[in-house]
Amino acid sequence: ISHELKTPIAVLVSNFEKMESEKDPEKLGRLIQVQKENTKSLSKIITSLLEIAKAESGAAPAQSRVRIDELIFDLLDEFKSIQPDFQFSLDYSEVVDNENQLTILANDRLVKAAFSNLMQNCIQYSRDKKANIAISAGTSNLKVDFTNHGKILNSREQQFLFQHFFRGENAKGKSGFGLGLVFINKIFTYYGGQVSYYTNGTDLNTFSVS
Repeated sequence: ISHELKTPIAVLVSNFEKMESEKDPEKLGRLIQVQKENTKSLSKIITSLLEIAKAESGAAPAQSRVRIDELIFDLLDEFKSIQPDFQFSLDYSEVVDNENQLTILANDRLVKAAFSNLMQNCIQYSRDKKANIAISAGTSNLKVDFTNHGKILNSREQQFLFQHFFRGENAKGKSGFGLGLVFINKIFTYYGGQVSYYTNGTDLNTFSVS
């Protein structure tokens, strides 16, 4: 963990040194913007590490009844405002008459964070700025699939998908620390769920939560 934090902190310090010596207001403004984004990234990695540590320590966060489709609708609204060019579509595989089939007992903040991470992955790795969310609610199992077109993970990479700090070839040139899927997997496993990855072998990625 200290090794992973050392690099982003060094980047922040280096940026401050550049800002100190920069006289051009326009260039300084750009450096401030970069610094802002780098600071946000550092905040995300620290938050993820803390949440993972909490889950591994057995600390039980407060729980309530969480209706999954309503939580996803809330996230869709949030992403629409910050990523207006990206298009999510949401489908129900069948009509759900009993809302209990869409409801789980969990900590809403943690579950929302996990689904938010999956949606951020769709945005980051989609080649056409589109993704589909499919909800399937059975009598004893609730399933949510997140699918997008883009670079896939090969069979070797899939073995390490949920390991700390692992990043696949498709992540080259993209920001991140290899903790998002660890965080997602920890949360859903904690609540008796499972996260799986599927691909058609060419350009289709699906993360399935059940």
